[in-house]
Amino acid sequence: MTLTEIARLLGKPEGTVKTWLNRALAKLRAWMREGEARDEG
Repeated sequence: MTLTEIARLLGKPEGTVKTWLNRALAKLRAWMREGEARDEG
């Protein structure tokens, strides 16, 4: 699904959707780094 399609579906500007996706990816990356740190002990 493209950014444009998501924005249209949600009724939000593309910039807003892009911001949401970037924030979500940053949180996911941080969560994964924390998991790796725990696994390494």
